[in-house]
Amino acid sequence: MTVLEKSLKSWGADTFKQVLKEELTALPEGELPLAKCSLRGGSIDHSSLSVSVLTVTEDEQSIHAKISVFFNEVSAGGSCGFDPTTESGYGEMLVKIDKSSAEAEFKVVSE
Repeated sequence: MTVLEKSLKSWGADTFKQVLKEELTALPEGELPLAKCSLRGGSIDHSSLSVSVLTVTEDEQSIHAKISVFFNEVSAGGSCGFDPTTESGYGEMLVKIDKSSAEAEFKVVSE
């Protein structure tokens, strides 16, 4: 389970969106469901991640953020010895942060 403690601690401050972006970008590979955003089935270049926070709302239990994620996808070369190709990828996700535990859930909403 992904925990976004820094983001939860910054909730309500002017810095929340920036802290959330930084914390999401720093997550270990595989934490964000980027494979669901992949159109070519290639490997995601995690070092190329760029996150934008589009909207943020809350209810009693959770903080809800809609984010956009830009990344590079590396596809293997063909059997004729072609070099791997890199293409831009994009996806939008909903991030739900539990206010009591800072546990986060991700749901891809567009690819």
